[in-house]
Amino acid sequence: MMRIACFIVVLLLSCGENQQPAQQKQPATVAPVTKPVVVLQPLQRFDTSTLPALADSIAAFYPVTVQIAPLKTLPEHIYYKPRNRYRADRIIHWLRLNMADSLRVVVGLTSLDISSSRKGNYDYGIMGLGYNPGHACVVSSFRPAKTARNKSHLQQRVFKLVVHELGHNFGLPHCPDPACIMRDAEGKMTLDEESGLCEACKKKLKI
Repeated sequence: MMRIACFIVVLLLSCGENQQPAQQKQPATVAPVTKPVVVLQPLQRFDTSTLPALADSIAAFYPVTVQIAPLKTLPEHIYYKPRNRYRADRIIHWLRLNMADSLRVVVGLTSLDISSSRKGNYDYGIMGLGYNPGHACVVSSFRPAKTARNKSHLQQRVFKLVVHELGHNFGLPHCPDPACIMRDAEGKMTLDEESGLCEACKKKLKI
């Protein structure tokens, strides 16, 4: 009996030594969420030193990744000589033609005067233009600069213009809320009265 008991103990110890440790479960890998890419395209005469701060502000406002492209010169066919202005619709078309398919939106930025056809007027001076929905828009600092108190104030105005036109590209119409970024300026300088997106517009975003 003693021999049998010893044999059983040895057998159990031997089995324990040969057992493989239980494999640990590897944590499930989660694919990183890729944010849509918005490119800031500076056009002739635009102050490129303001772009890094503008890019950071946009990325904090919308869930997007913002990149900065090298400065470009507008082609001649966009210029409207009778009024010394540049046609905003042609700028958008040109930006769209030269845009990579992987991008969500390209934003043209210029300090030159731009215009569009509006209210029966072929050459109506504007601060920005973006289609709803769309993949390109354009913003001009020409008009906001006229009454800006300083460079910082102008930068704030340009930022609001950019997120407004991006809002159109992301599916937002004009908003009746006077404090909303998507307010229709109707030819007036209302940028200083706007603070952000209202709750109704936030729910309509289609980025």
